[in-house]
Amino acid sequence: MKHYQAEGGQGIPPQKLLCFIHDAAQGIDFLNSQGIVPRDIKPSNLLLFSNWVKVGDWGLEKFVGASTGSHTGAGTLGYLPPEAYYGRISPSVDLYSLAATYVKLRTAEEPFGTTPTEIVHRQEACQPVLEGMSRQEAEVVLEALQPDPARRPQQGASAWVRLVYEALQVPKAAPGQPLGGCVRKGKALLSDHGRFGPSWQCLFRKLCVGTRQG
Repeated sequence: MKHYQAEGGQGIPPQKLLCFIHDAAQGIDFLNSQGIVPRDIKPSNLLLFSNWVKVGDWGLEKFVGASTGSHTGAGTLGYLPPEAYYGRISPSVDLYSLAATYVKLRTAEEPFGTTPTEIVHRQEACQPVLEGMSRQEAEVVLEALQPDPARRPQQGASAWVRLVYEALQVPKAAPGQPLGGCVRKGKALLSDHGRFGPSWQCLFRKLCVGTRQG
């Protein structure tokens, strides 16, 4: 991120950032599918290897359903959702942290401010820093940063990245319009089970291949 700021940018450019966040989301979804909740997703724990991101720091991983008494308060203020401060693990804990990480890397600002009092207040009020985002992008980010876990998207981190992608409209394509060998068919990009269909995968793969090589 410092590299892009030195070049006069606000944070990581959206196209490149989206590819990095998608890498992390796939890792999160895999871990969550195994009953593992890392609980400390934040920029410093996303490790960059040859332009690909891996989820690092397993020190706070928890199995879903396990006792959380000894882990109360573990994690990073401003990236953990409010319920996690009290030792409650919801299925969307890592999604919340990923969305907060997106805000940090997108805006170059801490997602909920800098002081503990400000952070807690803004988290409870769902008032993250969203400067520089479009209205559509900000709405998708806000959905993942809801203080009530029941109001967050429930289809996984990768499905949320797809919503960010659509909000950014990168790349733009009309329904049914060919795009580099891919055909977008409206909402059919996401199946009823929240998994990416072949059209979405093709579009995103082409976006990220070009971005990683740039």
